[in-house]
Amino acid sequence: MESLAEAAEAAGATPEGREETALDGATDRDEACAIVGEKRVRSDAVTAMQNKMEHLRGRLAKKIDLIEKAMAKSENKPLSAREATALDKWRLDVDAMNLELASLEKKSEEVAIRKAMRQQAAEVAASRRLEKESENRHMSEAGVLALVDLRMRYESRIANHSDTVDSVWQHIHKDFVNMCDDVNLPRTDARGVGSLRSK
Repeated sequence: MESLAEAAEAAGATPEGREETALDGATDRDEACAIVGEKRVRSDAVTAMQNKMEHLRGRLAKKIDLIEKAMAKSENKPLSAREATALDKWRLDVDAMNLELASLEKKSEEVAIRKAMRQQAAEVAASRRLEKESENRHMSEAGVLALVDLRMRYESRIANHSDTVDSVWQHIHKDFVNMCDDVNLPRTDARGVGSLRSK
């Protein structure tokens, strides 16, 4: 069976105990910068967090594999002091990585929630903007005449105090939208109740 140092090298750890990165094998500064540049291309914070967690899970799997190999070796013969120290360090690294992974998962959830809230707020703002544009849009002459005609037809219900004015305008709105669909009124004349009421 191979020694722990050979197992660590095979798993990608450097003699100092840290993971070997793509930058360690870079031959010149330009190549190292190109590697760093590739890593920094990210679409958003959630994707970046997921990539970081995936990288951490890979490192964690390598450390756990090293620990399992060391434990298997210790069953046959006792570990040397150096190997026992390395095993303790790997266990501490695994504990630290588990804590970091839990922290990243929590942050990732928070970032995803914030992203969803921002997206929802943007959708609400867009719908308000469209509503405001429809209220400010000019109505065709035929649309204005049709609206005045409807308003005059509903005058008795508006004057009757048993009906609320809001409910009457709901009926006017429904009839006006139907007119925009059925009659030769432009579809752009259709708008919300508040906009019709203000015209």
